[in-house]
Amino acid sequence: MTLRASGRLTLCGALLPDKEPPGGDGHHHDDDDDDSGDEQQFLDAEEMCGGLLLARCLPPRRTVIIADEYSQKEIKVYGRFPLVDPWWRMKVEVKLVGSEYWVQGYPSYFLQTHIPDNTKSIFSLFLHNCGLSNDIKAKFWEWVSEESQLPYPNFKSLVKALYEFEMDRLLEERKSQKKLDSLQNEFQGPLKTIAYSTAVLALKFPKIVEFLPILLPSIFENLLSSGYPEPMFEKMQETLDSEPWKFGFSKITYREFGLVGCEATWTALCQCKALLETIPVLQKNALITYTKLKQNCSYFGDTYVEQDRLTRELSKQMAVQDTWHALEFLRDHGIIVCEKERVALWDLHQAEKDIAFYIDHLLKIPAWHLGVDVKEVLRSGLSQKAKMADGDDPRERGPPNGALGVWGTGDGPSGSEGDVGEGAEGDVEVDEDQQSALEMICSNPVTVVSGKGGCGKTTIVSRLFSHIRQMVELEVKKACEDFESDRDVPEEWKVFGDHHQGEELSVDKYVEVLLTAPTGKAAGLLRRKTSLHAYTLHQVNYSFYAWKRSDSPLSWKFSSVRVLVVDEGSLVSVTTFRSVLKLLCQHARLVKLIILGDVRQLPSIEPGNLLMDMFEAFKTRGCSIELKTNHRAESQVIVDNATRISERKLPNFDAEVKIFQGLTKPFPSEDRRFVLILLPADGGDLYSAVNTLLKEGAALKSAKESQFIAFRRQDCDLINECCCKHYSNHLTRDHKNKMLFQCDDKICCTRNANLSDVIEKGPRNCKEASPSHGDESVLFRNENSAAPGHGDGKTDRLFETDTRLCNGEIFFITNDVVDKTSEKRFLTLDNMAGLVVTVDFRKLQRHCRIKHAWARTIHTFQGSEEQTVVYVVGRAGRQHWQHVYTAVTRGRARVYVIADEAQLCQAVHRKSYPRKTRLKQFLQEAFAGRREGQQVPGSPSTLHPARRGIAESQGLTMDPGGGAGDTGQDPVASEAEEEESTLQSKGTKRSVALGSFESPKKGIVQVVEAPSPLVSSRFDNLSLKNLQPRQLFKTTNNEGQ
Repeated sequence: MTLRASGRLTLCGALLPDKEPPGGDGHHHDDDDDDSGDEQQFLDAEEMCGGLLLARCLPPRRTVIIADEYSQKEIKVYGRFPLVDPWWRMKVEVKLVGSEYWVQGYPSYFLQTHIPDNTKSIFSLFLHNCGLSNDIKAKFWEWVSEESQLPYPNFKSLVKALYEFEMDRLLEERKSQKKLDSLQNEFQGPLKTIAYSTAVLALKFPKIVEFLPILLPSIFENLLSSGYPEPMFEKMQETLDSEPWKFGFSKITYREFGLVGCEATWTALCQCKALLETIPVLQKNALITYTKLKQNCSYFGDTYVEQDRLTRELSKQMAVQDTWHALEFLRDHGIIVCEKERVALWDLHQAEKDIAFYIDHLLKIPAWHLGVDVKEVLRSGLSQKAKMADGDDPRERGPPNGALGVWGTGDGPSGSEGDVGEGAEGDVEVDEDQQSALEMICSNPVTVVSGKGGCGKTTIVSRLFSHIRQMVELEVKKACEDFESDRDVPEEWKVFGDHHQGEELSVDKYVEVLLTAPTGKAAGLLRRKTSLHAYTLHQVNYSFYAWKRSDSPLSWKFSSVRVLVVDEGSLVSVTTFRSVLKLLCQHARLVKLIILGDVRQLPSIEPGNLLMDMFEAFKTRGCSIELKTNHRAESQVIVDNATRISERKLPNFDAEVKIFQGLTKPFPSEDRRFVLILLPADGGDLYSAVNTLLKEGAALKSAKESQFIAFRRQDCDLINECCCKHYSNHLTRDHKNKMLFQCDDKICCTRNANLSDVIEKGPRNCKEASPSHGDESVLFRNENSAAPGHGDGKTDRLFETDTRLCNGEIFFITNDVVDKTSEKRFLTLDNMAGLVVTVDFRKLQRHCRIKHAWARTIHTFQGSEEQTVVYVVGRAGRQHWQHVYTAVTRGRARVYVIADEAQLCQAVHRKSYPRKTRLKQFLQEAFAGRREGQQVPGSPSTLHPARRGIAESQGLTMDPGGGAGDTGQDPVASEAEEEESTLQSKGTKRSVALGSFESPKKGIVQVVEAPSPLVSSRFDNLSLKNLQPRQLFKTTNNEGQ
């Protein structure tokens, strides 16, 4: 045991048998930040397809005992250990915390060569982990004694003996004339176990198990069990010997080893002293510079940093000339981009350029003008209200299976995001902003709509495509009726009336209008508002990877997408949006993009400012608009105060309650919508304030319709403790600091995971359903769930095995049981949006790292909303007016603000600083370049060498001088343009193209030939291009016999 000046101890010695089970479901509060770094990194779909994608999961926390070689003591250590078997020797740094030794960083491993004590017991445990039964182990030891394969206790000879024993056993089985297939499986079983393969790996490549647990801790275990080819391990070993700095850059690990999104931190490399000494000064400076650049972009949200500023910040660590050389090194290796004294990470720079390129590609496609009467679309809400007033709610029927239609759910009792105004009977006061927005959507390839909650952004889009679907159905029905009215038609042709209308007119199961959102909660809200399947952008991205991996002969399930709708655009990062936009432009039929959001809300946690840049860039083209009228009567006071906050003015509260030592004056009545819970000047007792509000606030009786929001995690933890005791009557943690979960708890996922990774095999509450229409996905039908947006439980809902449990998605625990046979614990989760599943608790905790969710931070709850929101300001800190604005606009009907008045004033009056991004500039350059016939920024010729093969695989010929090919056309658009030209030959109509004015009413009228929406949306599916088997005639009894 070596003591360092920093107070850390270095332990080195053999592991003793583990005496405690893994603590995967408990972790210390102070370490939460360290666990979430890897999960936030977004992985591009095409990168995933081109490399090895490994599940990211840090090793579980547990306590092990190390027989320290220095002090000759047995020391109990707590930390994250991927390997805990007693045949491993470990070296690790620890620090005394209280009475326990805590690991600092991660351990290094060495396979023990000599095991003088308890040799046979440790070897026997190793054989047991290799899957050998007691009978086979007895035969092995008998065989060893006869063959004398173990002259001394050595793992190398043991592994060799096990291999030869299996060979002999296979030969004997062959002689006994058993089936070869079973022999091979029996032979390969022990040699395919993790214990055996890891021991062989440690013998062949010792530096892999010595350094990779430190450099790549989140993928080390999965890398060992992934079947990674031995030549690649050999290449890693050589790199660790000669160029270990390469592990610090994800782009190099992707090119060299095929690992997707994997890189070691500078801190981890510093922990490996032996490696650090072999890294040259230039590469060290490059790693330091790269780390500082990432930190700047992550902290400030910028997509680039000025070179002078970066040089100043690094001046204490290296000379100015060394910084220049480091930047040049990073640029030459394709890790950064340097332009005009600006330094940007390659991924962020290329993401903004690619977005500009593919947006310009959409603008080149002949306009798909939706020939509808927008006033009629907006008035359609009134007819739906009339039907519901008469007891006929079309939403109860739901849309046809996979239908394009969207029922506007905003007319229900709980309200919608917004609705059109209602005047006298038979008349509707049409919102002019909504009308202008619909005209833009119908006329333009790209439309950006901004507005506060309740202005009707989602509603108008929902009604538009519902109206188009109804137009299509009416035209098809009329054509069928005209055909059947022909007196010469045989009787067996007249089949239209014999089928249910929904079945007869069901739209093709493939998606044409794709509704997306950046988070699982936002997607769930979008699903409830539209009664149509909505996906997160990560699900779309991952589905392409899953489809590629499956080698399915069927098309990608989003390959027919023509319209992409992105809700909560302020939350979307540029890297995520670039990946999805690129996939839909290259592998689908995308012709129209609609982005919805609120430009005043906080931008995404990741670098970039997508919504604001898009809104500003398209404003001069008349393709962006802000909806200003609120259509939620119950939220008018929230909208008014949000406007004041955006002007950096204090909101007007309609009631104030002062908290003094837990005592309050009479609590405001339920008709008060914006209430201030005022704390004393010293901050007061937040726990007492929250507890009082829970007891007195009528709107907080149900946790399913209320949500606490805070800026600091410490405040969230305190609020969760209070809410857990109030709603579920238990503590959040036990005496060992492990989280406790039980029925009625409100929880959320803090990591993305596949439902198939955590669901119980042979679901308890789910049954398997046969895949319909040849879909490549296996489906699960939840018997207890209702259709999207409904709570009557009448309609079953299908869930695909590639369903993702998304970071931030909230669930309620409705059942908690322990299987007596397997002793496994199972939780039944309900997200209150139709998904009810039973999952393995241990897997759920390992893959999703669930936490209590009565209180969430502002950033993690952004994109969601609840009827009642309680915003806890706490210390103002770095909060500014956008934090306050985002928090209060999460409430639909009522907002409580718990704050010290001085802290609230400080947060509201503090201005926000705009992020440094270049997307707006790239878009403007693309628009100008297209008018002047210049090269568009972000063309395939600028693709990184690691991705250039992807473009070429799409049939793009890389030309250094002008992009793809020499035809002067956009090669990515060729397929879509060919399709549009075919559509134009079928039928066209006159339309109006908008000029560069903000309002579409002031646009310059131009005559543009555009395909009819009816032809392009329905009759295209009936053409010879996409043959679909359809029953046109009745089948007679003797037909086909």
